[in-house]
Amino acid sequence: MTNFPKSTEYKAATALACEIAMTHPDRFNEAVAAGHYPCAPRTTPGRRRQFDVDDVIALRLYQRFLDEGLGASKAGSKACRVREFLAANPEADQLYIVTPSIGSSYY
Repeated sequence: MTNFPKSTEYKAATALACEIAMTHPDRFNEAVAAGHYPCAPRTTPGRRRQFDVDDVIALRLYQRFLDEGLGASKAGSKACRVREFLAANPEADQLYIVTPSIGSSYY
């Protein structure tokens, strides 16, 4: 096990968060606008989104789920459930997503 910090005061803007998560920023914005990614950090007109570590992890999983062939709505739902778990369990050192040979992922 490592002793990485579980939180940080640093935040990433959308462009950096998308770069880290290997997500195209335009596709991310389209998913948010279409309601497929409901856990995106909130913003107001003229202000940019600020992503914390858990937000970036969820965004990376969202892209991974898309790459695996899930539709945007399902990928967003699953990624947001992981985001909720991370927020509710800040002491968690690890998270496992198990995909059985038949069916969908279990958390």
